[in-house]
Amino acid sequence: MNENKTPPIYPRDFLWGAATSAYQIEGGIENDWRDWELSYRKNGQALQRCGKATGHWQRYEEDFALLAGLGCNAYRLSIEWSRICPRMGRFDDRAMMRYIDMIAALRRLGITPMVTLHHFTHPAWFHAAGSWQEPHALQHFLRYVDYVLTHLGKLVDWWVTINEPVVLVLGGYFAGMMPPGLQQPEIGVRVIGNMIEAHNECYHRIHQTNAAARVGIAHNMMAFAPLRVVHPIDLIVTHLAESFYNWALVEAIERGLLEARLPSGAFRREFSEKGNIDFWGINYYTRAHMQFDPESSSRMKHVYLNAAGLGTSDLGWEIFPEGMTTILRRMANFGRPLVITENGIADADDSRRTFYLREHISRIDGLVQEGAPLAGYFHWSLLDNFEWLEGFAPRFGLFEVDYKTFARRRRPSGDLYTHLIAERTAAHRQKPAENFT
Repeated sequence: MNENKTPPIYPRDFLWGAATSAYQIEGGIENDWRDWELSYRKNGQALQRCGKATGHWQRYEEDFALLAGLGCNAYRLSIEWSRICPRMGRFDDRAMMRYIDMIAALRRLGITPMVTLHHFTHPAWFHAAGSWQEPHALQHFLRYVDYVLTHLGKLVDWWVTINEPVVLVLGGYFAGMMPPGLQQPEIGVRVIGNMIEAHNECYHRIHQTNAAARVGIAHNMMAFAPLRVVHPIDLIVTHLAESFYNWALVEAIERGLLEARLPSGAFRREFSEKGNIDFWGINYYTRAHMQFDPESSSRMKHVYLNAAGLGTSDLGWEIFPEGMTTILRRMANFGRPLVITENGIADADDSRRTFYLREHISRIDGLVQEGAPLAGYFHWSLLDNFEWLEGFAPRFGLFEVDYKTFARRRRPSGDLYTHLIAERTAAHRQKPAENFT
């Protein structure tokens, strides 16, 4: 990023924030993922237990103060369904009160909450009853949503109904690496359809509770490229992967038609409604290179390379900000506000996160100058946290967490994020931002 270049003037209500999810930071949660930790083996090894996570359930006020200290005006958090409804048909009012207190604490700090209703995890009873592939799944989920809206519907203006439904389906129904652990793509495509139906119904119920609310989905999108650019089959599988991973969900919501072409066949499902979305949340991290693989059930595999020469994360993910620009430009054609609901890097020693932040926010600067309908940016994550199959090893936080003492320490990348926010909000304040050194 050119340090001498003046950033564009962002909208006054642009959301500058950080993101988390309940299971990854709260601790003390019993759900289908907790049970998965006890049964699944990754490369023959037992999964790490989430356990107390970062202890956020007890330390949320401390963490919100850290968030405010960054200069953020927004925070994306999730509600844990299994806390709210630990038994079928039984709701926990005390757990709900804690979330109400969280929202109130954020509002006192002048921080806009963005609430995610579903972030990968489910109550154990829902999993045992067949999860999303069963016809009764929608009604179970909507009863939980109605309960949350009764308590928070008037207090929250930004809602994410479901986080990364395609990732959940690929992990849980294609690869079998997430609950429910199936390798049945045809069921997975049906589950995506069922989750779209759930989103559509949530969209109406949220607006009935709060007409001014903005309702979206957080959709993980990646840049894709063929591993062998002169190999025609690599080109084909790259196109198929990108079409399904990035665009099938978007087309289903915007056009009312879900289409998927898989080795096991082509799938098509029409919906009675379309366009039920107020903004698109986009989770962007990296680029994948695709290769034809005749040994795989999907006939394809992906690898991460340092093809752009900008480096990789601790997970091996390529730093490729250009891909975010390309995706956001295409998404802008749908005419919806766009929010980057997650963007970050696993970087334990914080040696690459400042570069990652500068490069991606520089890209956002350019899109704002072009007039793209960007409404917010949420860095993943506020805190180091539990990262699903990878456990506690990856470090995504602007704040480092000592998992023995739960002490938080602000990283230099947190200082940079404060500076970048201040630069871009200086036009709306009397005092300009100070220089960052």
